[in-house]
Parts: sequence; structure tokens; C-alpha cells
Amino acid sequence: MVLVLGGYSGGTNGLLLGQGDHSSVSSGGAQNGANGGNPPSSSSSSSSSSPPHHLHSAQIPPSSPFHHSTTLGVASGQNFVLNLDLSGQSLGHQTQLDQHGHHPAGVDGLGSIVAHTGHLAGGGPLSGQLPMDSHTLLASHPEYKESAAHLLSMPVKVIGPMGLLYVKQREMAITVPHDKNVSIIGADDFTTCIAVMLRHTGSGAIGLAHMDGSRVEEGILAMLQKIQELSVGFPEGRMTLSLIGGFSHSKNYSEELLAAILHTIHKQPIEVDLSLACVCKLNTTIRGGIPWPIIYGIGIIVKTGEIFPASFPDKGPDQELRSARVFTGGQQVLDVYDCSLGLLRIGPFNYEPLRGVDLWLQQSDEFILQTLSTAPDVEPPHFVSQVRDTLRHIQLNPFPAVTIFPDNRPRYYRRDENGLWTRNQVEHEQTLSNEQ
Repeated sequence: MVLVLGGYSGGTNGLLLGQGDHSSVSSGGAQNGANGGNPPSSSSSSSSSSPPHHLHSAQIPPSSPFHHSTTLGVASGQNFVLNLDLSGQSLGHQTQLDQHGHHPAGVDGLGSIVAHTGHLAGGGPLSGQLPMDSHTLLASHPEYKESAAHLLSMPVKVIGPMGLLYVKQREMAITVPHDKNVSIIGADDFTTCIAVMLRHTGSGAIGLAHMDGSRVEEGILAMLQKIQELSVGFPEGRMTLSLIGGFSHSKNYSEELLAAILHTIHKQPIEVDLSLACVCKLNTTIRGGIPWPIIYGIGIIVKTGEIFPASFPDKGPDQELRSARVFTGGQQVLDVYDCSLGLLRIGPFNYEPLRGVDLWLQQSDEFILQTLSTAPDVEPPHFVSQVRDTLRHIQLNPFPAVTIFPDNRPRYYRRDENGLWTRNQVEHEQTLSNEQ
């Protein structure tokens, strides 16, 4: 049994033709009252920005740069269509949401599923609700437990840098099976975040995004469109979706993110098969009475689409710079790879100086962990050291548009003869000339 999301056919809300107004669905993840980057002991007027979704808010005053709030909304008048494809048949059902994104009958009425089974007495369809959290998903589709259990049973592979395309938080990357520069695409350090993998079974074009709640719809739409462009000429094949990560946290950060992802995929005109959902409840274990995520990272073999648990000691170039963008409120889910040229592209982008960064660096490891994580009990051991490295980078580069991206030019990296990313100024200039 395959859960099929999407297939919206009404109005002009079309991804394939680039039409319509894709009404925004967002999970605010971590909304940041950035106030110029003051630590809790500083004072400043507040402005808006957003740090990572896994930043914690409970112990941070509203004036802090890392204050967290979560919102989830759906624009008025958006129809949702969900097809449950069994035995090769799909039946659609539409439901109308009110201006707050709620079904008139309440949350439990969000989006009906109609499944043609052909195996039930009378051969009639079954109806239920659109699974908007992992508990509902498992209750209505217990078969996802089996595929998740298979992934969870695999050992974690430690992946080196050769042939690796690493995707950081609020980034995405898309490539194709014949890409000679990338053999594995991966991401880790999920905690409350979710990895979104989309793949076209005909072309094999594959995309991976590390979602934290920021610009979910924008990122998924861009990834879908790019994969469709790379799949032109492959009439056979379907779009598949795999979701990995998150866990059953008391504040439901991962569940809200899952809902935003499902909403976004569901209202697209193209049908998308949910082939794997190792998320939230299915990715949770209990240790010492505390829920923990089981899988923190995944790798994907580009040629086959095979997914496996993974960790990545070497996460590629410009790690602190890329983290600084998110840390200081960069919202966009950036596409960091051009598979046609085999180039990793970082930036250009800018951020406001983080005032008080010196004070942040003076804080204890425990203070940083408890203050800057939504799940301090379950963060990987390197969390604090990575935060400190990012803060030092911001301290040294308060104006990246001046020190890192002069002339508003990206930083390009190409594979060298050893399979490692290398920045080459000559190739960088040639690429810029070709783009112009």
C-alpha cells in the first residue's frame, strides 16, 4: 500500500506550468527576535530573524536573539487532495480549509483518504483522515512501521569526504545518477529536524533537503521543480518521497514540521508516493525515561536511491560560514549544488553583526547547550563545539558581504583528483564568465 500525496487539479495552482498562487504553508520552526545578536545578559531593541529550528526557547527571554516561537498556518481557500493508491488505483477526495487552515469539522477532519482496496467485503472504499502527525499516520498506515524498522536495523556507516555531497541545515542539493562527482548525498545532526528526500523513479534524479521549519514550502517546491526539469524525457516513473528524522519531543517541534511538509507536498498537482516515513514516533527510543532520536543522519547512494543511517565527520567546505547563515537568521533553504557543472556553490549572502558575540563565547558549555538547543538532552557530543566554532566565525566576519563575498560572488568548489572539494580561483572566474 502506497500513500499518494498531491494530484491537485483545480484552479491554476500548478507547479508543472508555473501557474497560480501556491498559498503559503509554513512551520515557523524557530522564529528569532534577533535584536542584533545580544546574549541573554544584554539589552537591545528587537528585530525579526530566525536561528535554527533546534534552538530552544523555554529558558530564553523574548528579547533574546534566540527566542523561539512556532506557527503553522494554511491560507484560506486551499483545497487538499489525497489519493491512497492500492492495487494500482487511486481515488481522490477534496476538503476545504477555513482561513486559519482548519477543517470546518476540526483538526481531526483534515483531508479525507479514499482507498480502493478491492479486498474488503463488498469491495467498497475506506475513508479516514489525512495523516497530519506520525501517530495518525501509523494508525492509518501501519505498514510504514516495517520499512522504518528495516532502516533502523541498519548499522550507522561513517562516511568520508570522497564523493560526498553534504547538505547542512536549511540547505538542499539535487543531482542525477550519472553525476561523476557525487556518489553519496547525505545529512546529519537532525534531532528535531527532518530530512526530505525526493526522487524520480524514471530518471533517478534525486534531491535531499535538511528541513527545520523555515521556508518549507519554498524549499520543497524548488526541489520538485528541479527534479522535474532533470526528468524531462523520462515519461515513465513516479515521484517518491522519503522522510527521515525528528523524534517525539515534548514540545512537538518535529510533529509540526512533519505536518508542514505533508501539507506542502499534498497540495501539489503532481502525485508523490510516500515510500518511507521513519519520522517522529517511529524514530524515537526511550533512554532513562527520556525520548531520544534513533537516527541522526542518513546517506543516500545517488545511483540507486538506497538510504542508510550515516554520520559524517567531514561535512565539506565552509561549515562555519554555512552555519553562521542559519545561526543569524538566514531563512532560505539554499540549493548548494549545480550537477550540470559539478560545482558546490556557497553564497553569496550577508547577515547582520551578532552584537554580544564575545559574551556568548564566554558562557559555559552547559549554558550554551541548555540555551541554544530545543533538545539539550539528546544533542550529539559535538553540538557545543560546533556552536562555538560558528560564533567565532561570526566574530571574525561580522560583515561577510565584505570579507567573504566581495563583489557579491559565490564561493565555488570542484572535485579534485582525490575526490575532495577544492576551491579553484581560475575555474571560479571561468564559471562566472560562462554564467554571464
